[in-house]
Amino acid sequence: METQHSSSPRMQTIQSYSVCIEQNVTSLLAAIDGCRVTLHLMHKDLVESEHYIQYHAERSRQYHQVSLNLLHERDQTARETERLQKNVADAKREIQQLTEINDVLQKRLFELELSREDYTLETEGLNTRIAILEAERVNTSWKSPIGVKFPPQQSDPLSMSPESSLDLNTEGTELVKIMLDRRDLTGPSGDQ
Repeated sequence: METQHSSSPRMQTIQSYSVCIEQNVTSLLAAIDGCRVTLHLMHKDLVESEHYIQYHAERSRQYHQVSLNLLHERDQTARETERLQKNVADAKREIQQLTEINDVLQKRLFELELSREDYTLETEGLNTRIAILEAERVNTSWKSPIGVKFPPQQSDPLSMSPESSLDLNTEGTELVKIMLDRRDLTGPSGDQ
């Protein structure tokens, strides 16, 4: 009786331990399951974080490449701007030189125009004087069939009598007189 009575509490203790162990195992299994779920979530977060990091690393690499391209384009633009500025400076110098040459040519053209006008006036004066001398030569060598007498030739070929066929009061004759007086002062070659 004592043995049965003493073994009964021991069995109860073993059963209690067994129940506690089962409860502890169940708790541990639940904790393990919780840890497994947590690890799975952490792994998922880690994978997502890794993808996020890779994505942003790729974006950073792309941005870096874009920055390098922009820097390269900036350098090219700076070189092109410098070249254009040099071309503008060269063009300004060439324009200034061409302007100076144009001024010289315009001045020379004006001088040539004046010389041409002087030459034209002198030529007209000489032609008129030749015509006058030719008319006087004809008058002195030709006898009028109607008996018209011409006055004798005087020292000044322009000092003609009223019987002359030329009118000294006309503008052309006055111009001829001025040109002849000028030529008499400058000499036959036109040099003073």
